[in-house]
Amino acid sequence: MCHWLLTKFVEETYYQMKMKNALGRFVQQSRLQERNLTSRQFERARKAVSEANTGRHYSAELRNRMSNPAKGRTPWNKGLTGAQQCSEENKKKLSDLYTGKSFEDRFGNNAEQIKTRVSEGKKGHTAGMTGKTHSLATRALMSQNMKGKRGPQVRIAVCPKCAEKSVTARHIKCCKRCAQQEV
Repeated sequence: MCHWLLTKFVEETYYQMKMKNALGRFVQQSRLQERNLTSRQFERARKAVSEANTGRHYSAELRNRMSNPAKGRTPWNKGLTGAQQCSEENKKKLSDLYTGKSFEDRFGNNAEQIKTRVSEGKKGHTAGMTGKTHSLATRALMSQNMKGKRGPQVRIAVCPKCAEKSVTARHIKCCKRCAQQEV
């Protein structure tokens, strides 16, 4: 609220631009800065940044400094890059290995067995562990990992919002009854 008001109080254009940029930073969050903004507050902040940057011109030198490092680089969402990319030689080997060969040719005597196992595993199941169980060794390992101290669980005698007794800090943060009372 204070940053928004500062954009109203400051008259000089340079400082007003600074205040609008500062207000716009409130929409950027990190793990340590969690802000709950209403849609109107978010809209004001975004508009403030837009207004602050309207008419801003960058010099040719600065534009080149921003542009040059990105030239020739494949965007993160446009395919594989670097070590992940196959060389032409590897592509040729894979093509020769699989071209014109059926499933049976590739897996030989085990092909029918593999097909049956895959088919049975997929029948009627929608999730990865549906119809399956963990082995005894895995269950023992999971049990062992869950034992012991898992961090402080501080209990609070009475919830300051809904007066429930012996609650955790998470209750105060997430309780539906508390949230309804605030509205």
